[in-house]
Amino acid sequence: MAGRARPHEHSRRETRRAGRARGAGSSEQPSQESVASEHARHAQQSGASLKSEYERLVSKAVKHTCTEANLRHAESALRKAMLMEPNKPQAYGALGAVHSRTGNEVASARAYLRASELASEGSAEWARATACYFQAIRGPKCSGEPRPPWWSDEALKELSARCVACAPTDGATHAMRAVVLSGGCDGVVPGLRTPAEWREAAAECQTCARLCDDPREKR
Repeated sequence: MAGRARPHEHSRRETRRAGRARGAGSSEQPSQESVASEHARHAQQSGASLKSEYERLVSKAVKHTCTEANLRHAESALRKAMLMEPNKPQAYGALGAVHSRTGNEVASARAYLRASELASEGSAEWARATACYFQAIRGPKCSGEPRPPWWSDEALKELSARCVACAPTDGATHAMRAVVLSGGCDGVVPGLRTPAEWREAAAECQTCARLCDDPREKR
């Protein structure tokens, strides 16, 4: 009969419908690989945004630290950065500078110490944080603060030399080296200095002054 579909034609139609249904289903249901790829892309973008926001806050705080009027804004920005990335040293180091400007030697020393602990040992950042901590802990208001294990003449000589080697263009490390070689550490009995060490101490003072006067080194 002309009006009826033959059995084999009906079967072909059903097969085509099933194929179309499977095709539609596959387009609506993403594969595990595509889902994982999308998650990775979002994670990467989130990580980049988090990093850039952290750096923006620290940079903003450093600029605010240059003027006394904006020190509160600087500290606020750094506190936010610390909440975002509590294991990064940059915000702690910048906070140490803020407290130093306000005369809070104890808070400054503690912030620099934390930055030194978080920084990669042997890096320029570690050397600078260590040198700044050394300068802060020497302040009269820090007389009650516990001294680090390296608070002895020989250990300080070794540490200061290493800090200079790790950050040779940073004035703070040269200042530390000059103080150590000249025997200016409270509570530390300095050993005898050789003429070469005295000459090095004088040279370190000059280097520190030169670096601090260099506008490229101003922070």
